[in-house]
Amino acid sequence: FAHPPGKRHVRGDVDTRLEAVRAAFESCFEDGLARRAQLAVYQGSDLVIDVVGSCEPGRGELPYDAESTQCVFSCSKVVSGLALAMLEDRGHVDYDTPLSHYWPEFGCRGKGKITVAELMQHDAGIPWPDTLLSPGMARDAERLSEVLAGQTVKTFDRVYHAVVQGLLLNEVFRRADPLGRTVGAFVREEICAKLPGMQLYLGRQPLASAKGEGTRAPSHPVSRPPLWWSLVNAWIPYFLFGCVEGKAKPPIFSSRARDVWRRSSVWSRSMFVFEGMDRGAHFYNQHTDLELPSSNASANARSMARLGALVVNGGELDGVRLISRAGLERAMGDVRSRPDLFSSTGAETSWCRCGWHCFGPQSVAIPPGMVGWSGWGGSLMLFDMDRGLAIGFATTCLTHDLAVEQRWARFLNPLMETLFVSPRAADGGHMPWSLAGVDPRWARVDDDKLSDISSPSGRASGRSTPNTPGSPMRDMPLLWSPVLGADTRELLPEAFGSSANINCTGNLACRTGRHPDVH
Repeated sequence: FAHPPGKRHVRGDVDTRLEAVRAAFESCFEDGLARRAQLAVYQGSDLVIDVVGSCEPGRGELPYDAESTQCVFSCSKVVSGLALAMLEDRGHVDYDTPLSHYWPEFGCRGKGKITVAELMQHDAGIPWPDTLLSPGMARDAERLSEVLAGQTVKTFDRVYHAVVQGLLLNEVFRRADPLGRTVGAFVREEICAKLPGMQLYLGRQPLASAKGEGTRAPSHPVSRPPLWWSLVNAWIPYFLFGCVEGKAKPPIFSSRARDVWRRSSVWSRSMFVFEGMDRGAHFYNQHTDLELPSSNASANARSMARLGALVVNGGELDGVRLISRAGLERAMGDVRSRPDLFSSTGAETSWCRCGWHCFGPQSVAIPPGMVGWSGWGGSLMLFDMDRGLAIGFATTCLTHDLAVEQRWARFLNPLMETLFVSPRAADGGHMPWSLAGVDPRWARVDDDKLSDISSPSGRASGRSTPNTPGSPMRDMPLLWSPVLGADTRELLPEAFGSSANINCTGNLACRTGRHPDVH
């Protein structure tokens, strides 16, 4: 179910230590898992990987290189989250203050106590509007504001606000920012204009030349696996091991799983809030100018990683400070974990105050401790305050969840296995770097050094890493799925042993099945 491979060109700069990552990235094109994609990685303040791959342009397609931008879908939430954190750092907004404080009209119909943090943590209870919105409405700020203010609360459970989160955040921004800017305008003027080398836009991006340089590369629609393939991968683990994701029944019996394929489901209502949005990539290709802060950012991998590098360096990069360390601590604090009904299995998600997801040991290709989010079809924006890594992956080739995870695993595995990333010391944030001499596994930290670790993200000092004794992953049984085959076992460091549980969609999950769907 991958895109057919064509004549490919992979080019760019890679640190000599990380040639294995380039090879892994190139293999995605060889196997048809990617057609146009970019990968960039910062280690501290150094850009150690900056590669781009593409097949021969089709008819009417513009050339594709490291400067090209594409829609990164829900990675937009990481960008808008940083913008909110910057606004909070300047004293213009407070996470624990109700939205109605800034936007009084929003307080009607039982919404008066919904806070900014609850919106960013997907607990606002308004994952979709009462009726479908028209694309034209998104271009009329006053009309959209009126409609959004009159919405009703849909649920008291957590449901991923795939698109609505950004719409509501925009209204708060327009009122809380002293200059009355939207999220997109704030990002353009306060981030991209001040941090050199940024090509990241929320809304219409400038046209660099008459040749089309600077325009967004179109996304290719997601290819879904056929029904028989999905059934086989749900039933085989169930009959062999008696459980899937720790449940007593396979998810094929789950009403939420069945509803994913229905237009009235929680998933589709949260995803498709505008008329025509159920056409997926076609909608976003057609409406590149819509400012949807949760789902329609245009970016390249280099800019995504660069923004992450700003975060892992405490809010400053190349002599430019955009946010204080204290502001980042507040933004990344108060992580709340709850089951999310957006997932077909009700998997648990963990969000910090500014709307970044905190990945735990149950994720498959994403190392524990990473913060950020993924975009529908495969884009990825991650950073880790302890390891000092910032990763940006952008692609125009949208695939279903399993291929997404395979693609991530291919380059994340050699990256994490090659680098020995020492957590920040407690002496002010200096990040020492070295290669692993023995057992090159994910951010291995000796027990006697754990007491010296200080996490600027507000997490507890000395938290367990995947290789440390006492890790919660050690007690989880192994459930092997034929979906990813032997490649799945390669995701697990040897120290894990039989410490992971793989569900029917190829995700690593705890015994409770806590892993969010890839959006």
